[in-house]
Amino acid sequence: MSVTPTRTTLARIFPVCLVAAFAAAPANALDEDRGFYIGLSHGETEFFNDTPLCDEFSDEVADALAGEAGSSFLVTESFAELVFSTDCRQRSTDNANKYFVGYRFSRVVAVELTSIEFGTTGVDLSTDVTAPGGTFRGEAEVKVDVDGVSLAGLFSLPIGERVGLYARLGVLSWDAKGTGTASGSVPDGAGGRTGASERFVESDSGTDVHYGVGGRVRLTDHVALRAEWERYEVADLNVLSAGVELSF
Repeated sequence: MSVTPTRTTLARIFPVCLVAAFAAAPANALDEDRGFYIGLSHGETEFFNDTPLCDEFSDEVADALAGEAGSSFLVTESFAELVFSTDCRQRSTDNANKYFVGYRFSRVVAVELTSIEFGTTGVDLSTDVTAPGGTFRGEAEVKVDVDGVSLAGLFSLPIGERVGLYARLGVLSWDAKGTGTASGSVPDGAGGRTGASERFVESDSGTDVHYGVGGRVRLTDHVALRAEWERYEVADLNVLSAGVELSF
């Protein structure tokens, strides 16, 4: 799955934003960096798919490809699952959006609540496998939407008055919903083919620790730019984003 903006695009844009930020920023000293803030970020999610969620959808596809009785075709359910799982391990990317509100206790410590739209991942599988008695033909299409809410602490290292680097550590509550179709067929022994098709909906949710690193530049007392990389273990994905922050 290929989408824009890509990681390379973000890597090119953000340094330009930093240069513009320094050029536009006023020369006078800034007020103390503390209080409430809100903001949004946009970027790219990288899905690795090697997760329990991937396995759950693999089970659904295997059920469909093997038939409701588990013996409708010449392949077993476990074989169908293995065929799909190999394809399910692909990486994919999609757009990510983040909306956050936080409170900065000082230039060093802040706490932040974030709503995250990770985007959509999925796989399209088409395979012909020779088995005793004929060729098994299977197809599957699965699309999974992932979002979540995180509560995290931000721990900063100020570099001068306007710039700071920070690390993020928090807890993510995530939800994923997937829809898919799967079908398969085998020779019927009379010169034709017999098969079955199934549509399904599967959902999953969970909580886990997530972490990341980033950089922040204050343009004025109330406006800042930020860019960060984050890792979400349980959903097995990375997010690279850039955004704006408004302080009160």
